[in-house]
Amino acid sequence: RSFRFENMISELRRLEEALAQYPYGYISNYKNKNGSPPLKDGKAIDEFGIQAYQSAPAYYDPENLNEFRYFPDGMIVFILDEAVGHFKVRNLVYDGDFWIPKNFISFDDNLDRLNKAIVVDKSNQNQALFEKINGRWTLISYTLATTGVPDNNKYETPTGSFKVLQKRDRFYFLDYSTGELGGYAPYGTRFSAGAYIHGIPVNFVKENGENVDPGMKE
Repeated sequence: RSFRFENMISELRRLEEALAQYPYGYISNYKNKNGSPPLKDGKAIDEFGIQAYQSAPAYYDPENLNEFRYFPDGMIVFILDEAVGHFKVRNLVYDGDFWIPKNFISFDDNLDRLNKAIVVDKSNQNQALFEKINGRWTLISYTLATTGVPDNNKYETPTGSFKVLQKRDRFYFLDYSTGELGGYAPYGTRFSAGAYIHGIPVNFVKENGENVDPGMKE
């Protein structure tokens, strides 16, 4: 395990350059509010492991609706062109250009500037917070991370550049063995579908049948 700060800064600069070069928006389909994407070969997951739920269909050719992949909720996309009903887009991690139905792309509360970012290194399980101060990207903090994995009742952390979609002081989770409220994770920052960056989860303690908060862990 190592911290690859130069790689992190390089990715930030690459995103910064793209934001300056192209108009941009982000995929918006939280809880499929803008529609259910079509199944891919009869499955609700594509060959790259991205789920259909809370994603957008991205077509290689707008005239061929059988060939596509999914772009996850929250992903920043760069607008190259448009046609009736579709935007032609690209991003920084998927090869090629794609056509996405316009209803899946939002410009609401769009980024007006990039001056703070969290960069996650999935291979080393690290994350770093950067802020642009006096024109220079400055490392504010870094820590170990535990990214999501593909499994039942779990959400694999997607790869890409994402917009912060929501902040919550705490978000609650269920105990999968009982289906009841199990605890909460503090300082939740949602960036894609149900994916959050958050503090250490807190499990409630049962006392006389009631949930008791044992307090947050730093």
